[in-house]
Amino acid sequence: MAPGAAIVASMDCLTDDLIAAYNGGPAFTLPEPPPALYAAAPPPPPGAKGLYGGRMDNHVDSANFTVAWANGDATTSAANDASEALEAAWTALVEEQGWAPPVSSDDYFVWVILDPGLSGTGLTYELSTDEYPDGYPVILLNPNYATNTRFWRSLAAHELNHALQYARREYLSGREEPWYWEASAEWGAELALPDVNMYATSSVYYADATEARYSSMEGYHQYGMFPLNAFVEETMTGAGGMLAVWERSEALSDERWDAVLEDALGVDALRLFAGFSGAYAEETLRESSMYEPPATIFSFDGGEQSGEVNYLGSDVLQASRGMWVELAEGDALLANGDEVGARLWVDAGGHFTVTGGADGAAYTLIEGDEGDTGDTGLVDDDGGGGGGGKKGGGTCGLGAPRQGAGWLGLVALLALGRLRRFPPRRLG
Repeated sequence: MAPGAAIVASMDCLTDDLIAAYNGGPAFTLPEPPPALYAAAPPPPPGAKGLYGGRMDNHVDSANFTVAWANGDATTSAANDASEALEAAWTALVEEQGWAPPVSSDDYFVWVILDPGLSGTGLTYELSTDEYPDGYPVILLNPNYATNTRFWRSLAAHELNHALQYARREYLSGREEPWYWEASAEWGAELALPDVNMYATSSVYYADATEARYSSMEGYHQYGMFPLNAFVEETMTGAGGMLAVWERSEALSDERWDAVLEDALGVDALRLFAGFSGAYAEETLRESSMYEPPATIFSFDGGEQSGEVNYLGSDVLQASRGMWVELAEGDALLANGDEVGARLWVDAGGHFTVTGGADGAAYTLIEGDEGDTGDTGLVDDDGGGGGGGKKGGGTCGLGAPRQGAGWLGLVALLALGRLRRFPPRRLG
């Protein structure tokens, strides 16, 4: 590795200092890479992967990774657990699901460093060298979290997802970029290690602020947005939907994620996020029983009612009785577990959402006339069902992506218990 190697990009996983920097706090300084990463890299052995750089005090090598740490920083047990989780995640994501591997991994191990000095749980950055001028990924894990085995395994899988994301898209600065990296890495941890089921605990970050802007970094909201990917794959595309979004993002590297999602999935962003929020509120996702319910739910009794939401954020409401609900005014869409539109039927006790088309979008709701099935005068007025008390079916008015082909079928519904849980400040 060239002595002039430099960090070219980084993806935090709830390193608190970096989150604070995104939210207007002091600038974040990345940890200095250990000297071993700057050592000369010998050619890899024939038919095997080699070490890119030099050795640290301790290491555990596997087929695709070297997990290393300085004396006193971690234990061999923690390293072995991380190594096993990373290899299982590699098999699932790279070999079975088709994610492109990191740029350096054809010839060299992926570096994983156990660093108890991190301000959070994990960090993945790119290091630029003469051989890899665009950067290659280095994963850092905080071994202080290794005693929680499920969390530790999920963290390792989450960080590997970031390393794979770098192979698809350069990490861009700014508040609009990080949220989908984290939402994808959380869902990717579930795709990689479905038996661990640690990912679901981060749903509390969305549930506590459903009304927030879709790209919000406040209160770790970005980690809680993973159910959007669950919604896409479970109701629209089948397995591989999130990967298709990332693949499409390569050609749209200068676009925000709302535009990338629109292009990759062939559906308007407002309609997409409305459908997602309705499915979340009505608990129609495969593992909804594991997700935290929305913290704020407004009651709707049919009287004129107003509110305000942010761009692609959603208010959640509960109908006091079965009725038609109409969006009388506002740049927004209504949704429940079955439909998206400006008018829809909601059963007694049923939940529905109002999703904003702009920041600070004001809206007004009214009870609709059961006999009036005409145009409300608003855009996207294709909600409603087949008559009073009837619901539509299908995928919340959303179809398969225009360019998608060969999507797999939906997975079976799992019966899982609910427990309010707060993840240990990450899900890095």
